[in-house]
Amino acid sequence: PIVARDGVAAAVAAATENVRAAGVESSVRVQHADARTLTQASPGTWVFGDPPYGDRTAVKPLQLMGFFRQLGEVLREMHGATAVFITGTDLLPKGLGLTHDMEHSLRNGDIPCKLFRYRVP
Repeated sequence: PIVARDGVAAAVAAATENVRAAGVESSVRVQHADARTLTQASPGTWVFGDPPYGDRTAVKPLQLMGFFRQLGEVLREMHGATAVFITGTDLLPKGLGLTHDMEHSLRNGDIPCKLFRYRVP
């Protein structure tokens, strides 16, 4: 099963519509929820994320760092999971407090980004 989460209602509505348009409602569940409320997952779980970069939001760097630290705390409890994040800020790898085993440079539209993979022991 695939669970998609976002804390922004408009993003949840857009994702729900995309799931419906793709005809995958039976396989994908969209939730209006904070990623920091993820529960412990079974080994083999994959977590993909595009957390805020802080560039288009009113989030200050310290708030963003706090969000990443809390997300890292949740991920460290997901033993055997793999997490992959795209980010346009260097705060994410610092804030998560995890060691990535893959880093790849790319662009998200006109924003230079990096893709990081973390394997949770």
